[in-house]
Amino acid sequence: MKAIGAVIIITVCCLYGIYKSYGTSYRKNDLKELKTALMILRAETEYMNSSIYESCLAACGRVKRPVSDILRIFAQRIGEKRGEEPERIWNEVIEEKMEDTYFAGEDISALKSMGKIFGYSDDSIQKKNIDMMIEYINEKCMQIESESEKNKRMYRSIGILSGMMIVLVLL
Repeated sequence: MKAIGAVIIITVCCLYGIYKSYGTSYRKNDLKELKTALMILRAETEYMNSSIYESCLAACGRVKRPVSDILRIFAQRIGEKRGEEPERIWNEVIEEKMEDTYFAGEDISALKSMGKIFGYSDDSIQKKNIDMMIEYINEKCMQIESESEKNKRMYRSIGILSGMMIVLVLL
């Protein structure tokens, strides 16, 4: 019985280590989806002269979840015309949907700061802010890429070692 319990504990810890090791990859994927959405928003506002509502609807249909959900909910709430400030609506949506993403705290802060441009700025300022956010995403993706392999090995090793340590303590 002890052997079965030990195998289960080590297996669970190993699986948790593997899960944690892929967290950075999931974050990178979410950032790439956000970059795609921002590029679509920029193109829609620049070339089509679309409103932020129309731009978000166009972008949410071309990107994957959870970024598409953020844009869709934001567009729906803006479309309801409740008289709320777009920045406030954006921040509420980000807060609601951040559990569904792998964004880090710094990513959430950058997203919230981007919300300040919606509805208040002219097109050129909005484009510059979108470009700044795209540059931020590019830098973070490069940083994640450089740290990714090292962190993956570390999380896997910690998973295995913690499982073995728990088994040793319990025996």
